[in-house]
Amino acid sequence: MSLSYRPEIDGFRALAVTIVVLFHAKVPGFENGFVGVDIFFVISGFLITSIIAREQAGEGFSYGRFVMRRVRRILPALVIVMLVCLPFAWWLMLPDPLENFGQSLVATTLSANNILLWLTTGYWDLTSDFKPLLHTWSLGVEEQFYIFYPVLLVLALRLRFRACLALMAAMALLSFVLMVRALHSDPAAGFYLLHYRAWQLLIGGIAGLLFLRGRWAGRPALAAAGLALILLALIPLALPMPVVLGLATLGTALYLLFARAEGPVTWVFTRRPVIFVGLVSYSFYLWHQPVFAFLRVAFFETPGLMAFGLAIALAFGLSVLSWRYVEMPFRSARRIGPAGLWACLGGGMVVAVIVGMIFHLTHGVPQRLGPVGQAQAAGLSIAYNERIRRLLPRDIPADVGDRPVVLVAGNSFARDFANVLLEAGLGGDLVLLYRDDLPVCPVDWSAGERALVDNLNMLIFASGSYGKACGKKAVDVAREAGLPVFFGGPKHFGQNLNPLMRLRSEQRSATRLQVDDKIRALNDSQAAWFGPHYIDILSVLSQDGGATVRVANEAGALLTTDRVHFSQAGAVLTASRLQAVFPEIFVLARQDHTKDVGH
Repeated sequence: MSLSYRPEIDGFRALAVTIVVLFHAKVPGFENGFVGVDIFFVISGFLITSIIAREQAGEGFSYGRFVMRRVRRILPALVIVMLVCLPFAWWLMLPDPLENFGQSLVATTLSANNILLWLTTGYWDLTSDFKPLLHTWSLGVEEQFYIFYPVLLVLALRLRFRACLALMAAMALLSFVLMVRALHSDPAAGFYLLHYRAWQLLIGGIAGLLFLRGRWAGRPALAAAGLALILLALIPLALPMPVVLGLATLGTALYLLFARAEGPVTWVFTRRPVIFVGLVSYSFYLWHQPVFAFLRVAFFETPGLMAFGLAIALAFGLSVLSWRYVEMPFRSARRIGPAGLWACLGGGMVVAVIVGMIFHLTHGVPQRLGPVGQAQAAGLSIAYNERIRRLLPRDIPADVGDRPVVLVAGNSFARDFANVLLEAGLGGDLVLLYRDDLPVCPVDWSAGERALVDNLNMLIFASGSYGKACGKKAVDVAREAGLPVFFGGPKHFGQNLNPLMRLRSEQRSATRLQVDDKIRALNDSQAAWFGPHYIDILSVLSQDGGATVRVANEAGALLTTDRVHFSQAGAVLTASRLQAVFPEIFVLARQDHTKDVGH
């Protein structure tokens, strides 16, 4: 059967892009809308395989011709979107988000944003809602697939049909099994990397080969079953991720195989407005995330659904313009020849890479914040928090002398607290230690850890949250040993700090942002648990009981860059106020080595 135009596929693209857009807009009911990308993967595998197989059976497949079609289809609109993002990122984003955006510019240009997202996903990852090019990870997967797959498929097509299908099915099964394992051990890799996603494109490829055999007409029930599987995947039922992806993938393959333009199942997908949305779906996909990201970046609080409704309309309008004046002209070699194509693409890509490298190498150009930002550039980086690993020992050194020994234990919040103590000038009066492996529960302490604790003058835990039973047990054990023990509480600096980028220093200093209700409730409950053993950091930063916090010092320097960890300015400000809320540490610093301080 020839691969003639199938309007029901364009209509199906409209479904895929719509649910992705609603997912990124956080519309209730579309929490699983990420499966729209999985639908696109299957469609891509289906169409690419069908085209290659048809060409191979005719005049012969040309890899160069294939690549040029992909270049014309994907890159022009993508380059335009990246370039349009540049001034908005410069104007709206703080240094950390701008640095990450610069990295994304380079990675997206190199078809590798999925790899960047895998490498940078983790504790210090920026909120994905603020990443304008987040969605280009899927383009990276497809573009990497296009490099290897045509060659493998052409070789496989030399086999008998069943052997070819068996080979593709085996590769798909292997990829699926690897993904299931990776989602447990390295979820970011399982989600973003090609070899864990190839099974979806291969399933689409198998469907494409079967469709070309022409034995699949007249089975609308199976096409309907495919739609039902996709709808099931969309329902947030707390199913395991492999099951959700599998339902969407199998459902799409069934639809592509058995749906026909004249069938009842495809009636909705063959209406002209729906088909048009499908035709512009690639541009719609490209534009929606930048529009959403910059909308979120522009305001301290998360915009409401009405704002996102307007953003969706804007993104769709941009997609229509992009489809009409960028996609369509560049797809035609007669309208834009190779010289014009590469001149436009080359120039745009070079600009994107150069600007992206500047943003990366300058750490987001903190000088944009003014003279204060330039002076405090080093203190705005993650390295400021992580420096404690280098500055403070893990065990008691030999040259303690008469200085008291204080251990700060915990995660990055503990490193923040250690920085506060150093900025308070206590580094010379105390022997400060840092450990990230001492559990709050005393029952989990090893013999070596118990020996270390027995030789301390004070133990300070700092974390976002604690188990009530473990924390109280630690208090009891420390009291019996005559050891002061304290628990540092969480911090929170609002939902979004990027609007500070547009404020003058005195405006930043006067700004107060709302603390998340969940953080406040957690802080209040922990303060009740631990009583005098609790260090309420929110109270240090707030003048209204922790409801709001300041986000810059009197000079306008930011107290944080990621909403939960201190910059140097934040550590300095907290240190200046610490003695009023936590005098024990200063008393200890001024006294001789004794273990009964504070008791």
